Amino acid sequence: HTLDKLICTKVLRNRDMRPPNVESNLYQYHLLQLQKDGFVDKVEGGYTLTGPGLAYADRHSTSLKKTRKQPKVITTVFISNHRGELLLVPKKRQPFMGVMNLPSGKIHLEETIEEAAKREIQEKVSPDAIVTNLKHFGAAHMTIKQNGFVISDYISLLLTCDIQGHNENSGMFVKLSEIYSIDLVPSVKELIEAYENKSVFTENIIETIS
Repeated sequence: HTLDKLICTKVLRNRDMRPPNVESNLYQYHLLQLQKDGFVDKVEGGYTLTGPGLAYADRHSTSLKKTRKQPKVITTVFISNHRGELLLVPKKRQPFMGVMNLPSGKIHLEETIEEAAKREIQEKVSPDAIVTNLKHFGAAHMTIKQNGFVISDYISLLLTCDIQGHNENSGMFVKLSEIYSIDLVPSVKELIEAYENKSVFTENIIETIS
């Protein structure tokens, strides 16, 4: 109740945060715990959310009373060579472990899109990879379902680049004409089609797998 009140205003007085029909001692105990846990701070004029409190507010649903389930944000990089072939790498963990994928991964806090893409290339392709001509060309919202259950939901920021120092053991360049005969992570086919068409891709891809 106290956090919900502070989510909707900058500063509140003590008495304005107290829930109805709750004893003062019990309320003061919980307010003190919120301060000890670093969510709330006492300032001039009352109480306000701290940095962790603001982060809580950013993810919290007041109606659901819990953290919202939200799509993750990743970078997906299209790396082609001088023959026009596209680099695919195997997924090394579930979901879809062992299936071929475009080099991709989650963006970390405080990373730029470009920094995240370069880091993923060095992690997935080669730690010595030199990345040049990195360009952002679109985005896609991907939802992958199995038997009605959402396995994965993410926003993919799409980039292209050139690299030097490709590790042959970490992936393979494949001709676009042959790429669809390979077992691909769900929704990657649609992303490659968008890449072939040089389109800025913003629609929601929903793929159901058996």
